[in-house]
Amino acid sequence: MRATAFLGLCLLLTGCATGFNRQAIEQRLANQPLIVNDSEIQAALDRRPQLRFPIKLAIHLAAESYHPDALPRMGYRGPWTADWRWTMQDRERIDQWAEPLRKAGVIADLYVMSEMISTSDDVKNVRLAAAQHGADAVLFIKGVSQVDSYVDGSSVLNLLFLPGYVVPSSHLDALFMMRGAMWDVGNECLYLSVDAEGEAKSRAPTFRVKEGKATESAKGAALESFGEELQKRMLALKGTAPAQ
Repeated sequence: MRATAFLGLCLLLTGCATGFNRQAIEQRLANQPLIVNDSEIQAALDRRPQLRFPIKLAIHLAAESYHPDALPRMGYRGPWTADWRWTMQDRERIDQWAEPLRKAGVIADLYVMSEMISTSDDVKNVRLAAAQHGADAVLFIKGVSQVDSYVDGSSVLNLLFLPGYVVPSSHLDALFMMRGAMWDVGNECLYLSVDAEGEAKSRAPTFRVKEGKATESAKGAALESFGEELQKRMLALKGTAPAQ
């Protein structure tokens, strides 16, 4: 009887991976309002590219996390509340995108806007903030993370407490998805969009596991992929620009 009860407890303590909900995250990344009437369609068609290279490019960063099992609580803000942030290291990575684009005559300057000025994720407000920064175009980048955590069979040793600090029985799989869109500050012409994602896996003792580390690794991979694709798109954009 005791053996059966112990086995049942062990099974309760052992979890499995549930996987990522890419569809929910992709829908969230594409949450711009749809064009629903002919006048709005025509207005979009009437917007013409007006960039003259090299350009000044401002960048707005937005952060969210997907918590599929989030429960209402005091101060609850929904399942998309960010539990990570864009760091100075992230901004340094973004700055590194600029050098090859400067050499190619695509950009004159690239900078991440101050959060004191760029406080809203609405496209019009972001364009206003970019105009205040003296930019020709603004790159709106949103990152969304999700962490899937679970334990393996060795987690039963956590009942002895000490193994919870030394036995790597807890697993964290992190997904980080990014979407960027570059808009003309003056007329809201959409010049390009870029998608990227990164994944990371980590394993650690249950009492020492850190979700943030897995998310940071996945974010780093996504930033690298995003930067490479952005440079290709911007070089191609310059190649189709009107002659100066």
